[in-house]
Amino acid sequence: MIIAGGAILATLLSVVFLDRHVGVLALESKMPGDIRAFFQCMSFFGHGTGCLIAASLIWTLDRSNKKAIPLIVGSVLLSGAISTAIKVIVHRPRPFVDPASLGDGITLNEAVFHNYLQSFPSGHTATAFALAMALSLLYRNGKPLFFLFAGLVGLQRVLSQNHFPSDVIAGALIGVTSANVVLYLMRRRWMTCEEQTVPQRQPTNAGPKPETECHRLESSAVLCNGTTGLSELN
Repeated sequence: MIIAGGAILATLLSVVFLDRHVGVLALESKMPGDIRAFFQCMSFFGHGTGCLIAASLIWTLDRSNKKAIPLIVGSVLLSGAISTAIKVIVHRPRPFVDPASLGDGITLNEAVFHNYLQSFPSGHTATAFALAMALSLLYRNGKPLFFLFAGLVGLQRVLSQNHFPSDVIAGALIGVTSANVVLYLMRRRWMTCEEQTVPQRQPTNAGPKPETECHRLESSAVLCNGTTGLSELN
């Protein structure tokens, strides 16, 4: 709650003090080619491509955590859905749009289908922070690197004049919250399944118990109580 409150306060302060200077921050076009290319390449972390690459690497190189792939995919999908819905409701023009050119009102059709009216929040940033949070729950040692990538995505969205700073802050909050929600739902599913498992006495010469869905979920460390989770994020 403290983190969420701080992020909301930062968004409001950004609207008041930073967003009006976004033109000064739009430096990407003035950067040397190599630096500009670097920022543009980093934006892949805020695409579905980044999620696909992360899930593929886990499936290929770390099979012990493959049952936690739904955490990554679910976090990205949820953050994308929330961001898209808010974009349509708010229909905030992007920084490069001249407000005087919009006329008196914006129709629902324009809000849904015109990308230049979908500035708040930043969908790329929401995806990047959802992916960073999900990966951090799986690989604690990589947490600084994952959030560095996510932060660079948000910075690139401002420098390219596609978003205001407040759009990026709100997107980060949505991403982190989405990963927390998906983690909570997956843990609850695991706990429900565990409660439904009734231990039965087996003959001494019986083989090992067949693996149930509970046991398969339990094999992913991120879902087990006491390893990682919501308490790590505060």
